[in-house]
Amino acid sequence: MITARYTRLSALLIRRLMLRPQLQSAFSSVFVGRASTHSAADSIAKETPIIFYCNHCSWWDGHLIDQLNQEQFGRETYTMMEDRQLSKYAFLRYIGCFSVNRTNIRTSLESMTYAAACLTKPNRALLIFPQGEILAHDIRPLKFFQGLARIISMVPQVACIPVAIRLDFLNEQRPTAWIAVGQPRLMAGPVHDSRPGLKALTAELEALLTKTLDDLSSDIRDRRFTSFRLSLVGRPGIDQLWDSFRGKLHKLSAPRIF
Repeated sequence: MITARYTRLSALLIRRLMLRPQLQSAFSSVFVGRASTHSAADSIAKETPIIFYCNHCSWWDGHLIDQLNQEQFGRETYTMMEDRQLSKYAFLRYIGCFSVNRTNIRTSLESMTYAAACLTKPNRALLIFPQGEILAHDIRPLKFFQGLARIISMVPQVACIPVAIRLDFLNEQRPTAWIAVGQPRLMAGPVHDSRPGLKALTAELEALLTKTLDDLSSDIRDRRFTSFRLSLVGRPGIDQLWDSFRGKLHKLSAPRIF
């Protein structure tokens, strides 16, 4: 497997010089649910490790959750990533990415053990996509693999937080990213260390993320936008640039009263 090579300096540089500018280029804006995010961040002690588990609807998902983590949680986060992708984008090792190969049982177990080891120090978090591949956000059931539950079973105690992501084209040229954070669950991992326990835990976690994603979809469909706060402003698209130009032109052409 490919291990992470996280350092604070490398992570800061990659975020500032590469990832944040690219997010601003890709999205019109990024919105995050208000109340749930703050309550989740405030309710978890720094000594308690966190697992963010998310649906996987785009290439950008890991970077969006990294943005969320930096704003609200401030954790040193490690991300499980497909080995072929990490081989192509090896610089992501320096912000905490490590590999997993689901087709190889031995290396998969090695990756899960490594993931659990990453959570042994204070103020750390793990980001994982239990679906194992990029799928549309409206696919049901979500169909989790059991890797998430197995990692939880290796950790004495961990706070598990479902995070839902949607990308939608609304009134702007570029898509808007929407993020909703579900209620955290504090779990004692070894309790689930059996085949029935892992299966039951996987089903429970899948149901929690499904509800978080369905609630997010309902908010967007019914345009309940007041429950979200603006997290990131993207670069203006052609529509915004043209509207700005027309506004300035209108001011210049308006009659002046002396």
